[in-house]
Amino acid sequence: MLGGALANPTDGAVLLFQGDSPAIAEQFAQTDPYVLNGIVKRWYVRDWTTVVGQNAATPVVP
Repeated sequence: MLGGALANPTDGAVLLFQGDSPAIAEQFAQTDPYVLNGIVKRWYVRDWTTVVGQNAATPVVP
């Protein structure tokens, strides 16, 4: 859904996936050319509980 580099310092990036499980994000990372060619040396997939915004998974209703 979204992706971009972290800034100040520029030392990483975040890619945002939407799905029912981490499998798609893990498959993406395992086949990513940056990972396969050693440019990205470490990656991990984490759940993110969204509560604000149009597409929030668990929206907070005032």
